[in-house]
Amino acid sequence: MAGIAQGARGDVVRILQDDLEAIQARVDVIEQAQQQLDVVYFAVADDDLALAFLALLRDAERRGVQVRLVVDGMYNDIPEPVQEHLLREGVGIREYHPIQCRHPFWINRRMHDKVLLADCDRMIVGSRNLDHRNFGLGCRNFVDRDAYVEGAVACCEGRRYFERLWASRDLRPTNTRKTHRVDDDHQCDPLYGLSRQLAAGAITAAAALDQARCELFASGAILPCALADWSAGQPHVCSLRFLSDGGERLRRHSEISETILELVAGAQESIILESPYLVISRHLDQALTQAQARGVQVVILTNSLASTDQLMVYAGYSNQRKRLLARGVEVWEFAGCDHFHAKSALIDGCIAVIGSYNFDPRSEHLNTETAVVARDPYVAKQLLEAMDTHFANAWRIGPDGNPIGSDQRHPRASDKRIQQLRAARLLAPLIRRHL
Repeated sequence: MAGIAQGARGDVVRILQDDLEAIQARVDVIEQAQQQLDVVYFAVADDDLALAFLALLRDAERRGVQVRLVVDGMYNDIPEPVQEHLLREGVGIREYHPIQCRHPFWINRRMHDKVLLADCDRMIVGSRNLDHRNFGLGCRNFVDRDAYVEGAVACCEGRRYFERLWASRDLRPTNTRKTHRVDDDHQCDPLYGLSRQLAAGAITAAAALDQARCELFASGAILPCALADWSAGQPHVCSLRFLSDGGERLRRHSEISETILELVAGAQESIILESPYLVISRHLDQALTQAQARGVQVVILTNSLASTDQLMVYAGYSNQRKRLLARGVEVWEFAGCDHFHAKSALIDGCIAVIGSYNFDPRSEHLNTETAVVARDPYVAKQLLEAMDTHFANAWRIGPDGNPIGSDQRHPRASDKRIQQLRAARLLAPLIRRHL
């Protein structure tokens, strides 16, 4: 199967659940790189944390490391002066499916990958974008999960994946002719201070990156020039695969979707799915139904109406929830103040899947995605423990559709939000394939 490599001796996986740990791991991977850094992200913000990461990539280029960056063309918020500065420094930047009149269908096909690949032997893959809210630094954050991978998988398939993507006709050179401006919602946010100065012409791009890097290390929570070995203490995995869809101009099928269906079809005891945007496709619904007929326990965790940042997607899931509950699926909804954003699966307590893949039609048919699959009891145990922290902050939905112990269908959601959901549920079936 394309995009898959079997694990070899020396492959390790370490789950990155803690936000500061996820920042430090990225800093270390970038600073320790010696030859090559290939970076692929669905969204790169214009906040101070994203600028700090870009400063580290620029510094790597200055010390002789080849740096290439791919960003989805709809979600590339890197300030234009910064992009121009990075290009002058030698950093390669390309956009996936930028909005262009001559490619009208590109607007609905996005690159949802989130990958940092260093020297072809270390990789971070998961659900975090380069945005401070994905690292717990905002007022309302995204609850995420990544995996640090080291070994042959990153070396072989990671390199092939990126080279295929970099050469794809779906990429275009980044557009630096646009005028940078800061969104109105961020005008008073201190984490966009440097971006506001760039928009006002009060600071140069080079100085902004230098300052962002200094601010990242100022508190002492994140350490520069660390010699941390992120594979230390991690046993070699039994079997490891890297899955990718990148570089395919027209996706008639998804390698990750096929693998997920195969894993569900082979499940014997339990299936746990975590997805912030859950709209069960026809193929996955059939596979889950057949698994339940074999006696497999199916557990799902997704956002609640109060925690979701995508109302229309929640409406699509809400239309399916009654049927899932009637079939005996154990449904949980995230109850926290933040947005649930982790995307993982655990099969039979021994197969772990971590990546960018949402269990919805958009991931199955439209977006490119990446993930790692580890058939290993140690990694699976790590993932289960990480999942338990999310379930501890969630409520289980009872047979009546309410959270168990509550007389409200949507606790913590405003009346306005509930009214919006009613309207969205009417529209959701018409655009289900695009949710």
